Amino acid sequence: MFLVDKSTGFRFLIDTGAEISVIPPRTTQERNCTASKLKLFAANGTTISTFGEKLLTLDLNLRRVFRWPFIIASVSHPIIGADFLKTCGLLVDIKNNCLVDTSTGRKISVQTMASSKGNISLLAEDSPYKELLMEFPKLLEWKQRLK
Repeated sequence: MFLVDKSTGFRFLIDTGAEISVIPPRTTQERNCTASKLKLFAANGTTISTFGEKLLTLDLNLRRVFRWPFIIASVSHPIIGADFLKTCGLLVDIKNNCLVDTSTGRKISVQTMASSKGNISLLAEDSPYKELLMEFPKLLEWKQRLK
């Protein structure tokens, strides 16, 4: 799920599995900073370099603004993580593709990922069965059960 912030123009990935919120370096100064001692880890276990933090004021169209210290990190997309969602009282409504502000009751629609087809993969990258299973993608498809 993605949403666009009106203040910064960032297109944020909403990631409830991310413990902290991060932004990529935007300026030459941010890109050329010495990596900080804080190390983050991606879901696959690789290290993500960080370059400090930046206080941003976000306008997510929820009739209030949010000030938050984002970690500047080597990521491809800005990410709103669980820290921001919890502290700001925002709930992710996956069924209705929206973000709910528990303080105001206001809801905003979010963009879903184009590649999200309900597939679930628990296959490790180094699995000896990955290549074989990729020949039969239907085996890995999730089917919603209707009752």
